[in-house]
Amino acid sequence: MNIVIVAALISVVFYVLYDVAVKEFAIWTGHYKAAMAILGISLIPMLVAAVMVHASWIGYNEIVLAAASGIFLFLGVELLYKSLHTEQLTNSIGLNNVGSAVLVVFGILVLHEVISGIGLFGILLVFAGAYLLLAVKKTKINKQLIPSLLAGICIGIFWILMAYSIRGSGNFIVPLIISRAVGFIIVAVYVTVFVKDKEEKVHDRSRFLYKIGTMVLLVGIIAGLADGVGDTLFAYVTLNGYLAIGSALTLLGPIFAGVIAHYVYKDRLTKAQLVGFMIIMIGAILITVF
Repeated sequence: MNIVIVAALISVVFYVLYDVAVKEFAIWTGHYKAAMAILGISLIPMLVAAVMVHASWIGYNEIVLAAASGIFLFLGVELLYKSLHTEQLTNSIGLNNVGSAVLVVFGILVLHEVISGIGLFGILLVFAGAYLLLAVKKTKINKQLIPSLLAGICIGIFWILMAYSIRGSGNFIVPLIISRAVGFIIVAVYVTVFVKDKEEKVHDRSRFLYKIGTMVLLVGIIAGLADGVGDTLFAYVTLNGYLAIGSALTLLGPIFAGVIAHYVYKDRLTKAQLVGFMIIMIGAILITVF
């Protein structure tokens, strides 16, 4: 099996861990402070990777692209965490992965990544399954999910800019670190200047925060490290010309996270969503094998 595809699949595992852990962390700490903590902690595995691969510096144009992507990273993370306050994890992260759809199209049409006919069919199956997974009985729009949809678009733009920076520099880790640092600085300044304690007071459970501070911190650390490792692996996938396929495979993340959320957060899937799950599994196998 292609090692880059393996890296993409492993990144999905870490993304699932991140998705499951971050919902609870965002609820307890508030979405702005959660974003600051996650962006800061996720820098750790990236810095470790930079040391391991002896990463060199990158050019000015690539620095600008990476810094610009950090702005969209901040927006995507903050909007997703806002949605997690009121909506099911399954629906929030599912819509958030609209960014993956954007990346697949971008990888094929703009970066001219090569995908076999069977692999392309697998990608189409993944999207068809994702549609069923997100199917609703009524056509009424849930406005509470709009932030998650916008988050997915922002994350898609983030990875597009990141792809140009990575491809232009031939370096997958330094652009990632620059982007993450910019996102962290933006949210840290915002939290320091604008966000007050009232954000936590909105949630009744937060008054008990002092009683389980260690547990909350542990969940945040797990979420941050998982996000950092997942993005590091995905950046490696991008460098090796598998952005489209890697993005399609990341759509597996919401499925597995949704299964876990069914038991942990009591999320519920309809029959159509269960069918979508099976279709996505078949599509992922076709992408991986062919």
